[in-house]
Amino acid sequence: MSVISVKELEEIVDGVWMTVLELPVIATDTPSVDTMECLTSSVRISGAWHGTIKLKASRDFFTLAAAKVFTKEANEVVLQDHIDVATELTNMLGGTVKTLLPEVCDLSLPALVDERPAGPALLESATAWVHLISDGHPLAVAIVEESVGIHEAA
Repeated sequence: MSVISVKELEEIVDGVWMTVLELPVIATDTPSVDTMECLTSSVRISGAWHGTIKLKASRDFFTLAAAKVFTKEANEVVLQDHIDVATELTNMLGGTVKTLLPEVCDLSLPALVDERPAGPALLESATAWVHLISDGHPLAVAIVEESVGIHEAA
């Protein structure tokens, strides 16, 4: 994650969370999000820089976030609300990161990530994830820079 420092990424997440959810985030060294069932959303950036921004958090966190964003009670939140809030938060993170990158970069549409391993070439280092806590809920964000050669075929 050489293009954006861990501290900058923490500040980006905190800014988006405070703006959208009115919840602060706290950095942690404990990767507890890895031990629970999570949803992971990603958005790709391509152009002068190529990479992916990922957000991973528990369904409980996305229930809290969706309830705040869609002004619902927690028991009214459904799976589609989880997906919508996860992808929108990831989109906002990606858009903020994009403003710090060299010109010209494009942002893809955000999407949920299939968590099943896809082979050694696509596996990421566990150190790519920055672990945070928001309102007692663990979450993780990663910026994964990709080799330009992968995208030149298009």
